[in-house]
Order: sequence, then C-alpha cells, then structure tokens
Amino acid sequence: MSFRTHYSKNITHSYRANRSNDCIDCYQVKESENLYECFQCNKCQNSSYLYKCNSSHSSLFLWNCSGCNNCIFCWNLNNAQYSILNKIYNKEEYKEKKKEIENNRSLLNQMKNQFFELIKGKIVHKDLDNTLSIKSLGNELIECNDCYHCYMMKKCE
Repeated sequence: MSFRTHYSKNITHSYRANRSNDCIDCYQVKESENLYECFQCNKCQNSSYLYKCNSSHSSLFLWNCSGCNNCIFCWNLNNAQYSILNKIYNKEEYKEKKKEIENNRSLLNQMKNQFFELIKGKIVHKDLDNTLSIKSLGNELIECNDCYHCYMMKKCE
C-alpha cells in the first residue's frame, strides 16, 4: 500500500512517490524509477539505498549525492562516477570491486555498517537544505520568499 503518490505506476510500500515508476519502500521520491528503499530523491534511476540524492543512477548506498553514476557507499559527491567509499576507480577496477562486494555478503554487511556509522556523525551534513529561497527560515524550502518556520515547501510566499 502506498500513500500520496501522483502520476506514478508500480509503486509499493511508499509515501509521496510522485511522477515515478517501479519504486519499492521509498519516501519522497520524484521523477524516478527502479528504486528500492530510497529517501528524498529526485530524478534517480536503477538504484537502492539512496538518501537525499538527485540525478543519480545505477548506484548503491549514497548520501547527499548529485549527478552520480555507478557509485557505491559514497557521500557528498557531485557528478562522480565509478566511485566506492568516495574513491574514484576506472571502469574495469570499479566492476571488479563491485562484483567482489556483491558476491561477499559479509563484506557487503561490513561496508554497509561502516557507511551508516560515517553518516551518523563523521561526515559533513548541511544544516539547511534550501534551494533558491530568499528571506526564509526553515528547511527543505524550494523557491520560497518570506517564509518563516516553514518546512518542505515549494514556491511559497
């Protein structure tokens, strides 16, 4: 069962999956497809465990990444590709490392735990996530003007 989904197809156990297709267990995804367990993502595809990402595809376990392709366990990256733990590899090395991670369940779990520990406090987090907002106080504001104590708003005054 999914709630508040609009213009979407094949959405399962998700909330606010708008203009998206084939997403499972997602929260606030927009214009995305083939996602599993993603949180606040826009224009992402063929990925799992993305958090606050934009325009990223074919990736696993990303935090606050934009324009990233073929990345695993990365954070705060822009326009990166073939990266694992924020280290860039060439295409062949990346494929070898990815295969090694996917074929070794204990290594995958170890890296997953390491990634979540990094997110909890060792990496830089933005204090506010506002875009093109003027004279506004709150968080997750997009193109807002003169908004005070507002959250998750778009094009408001």
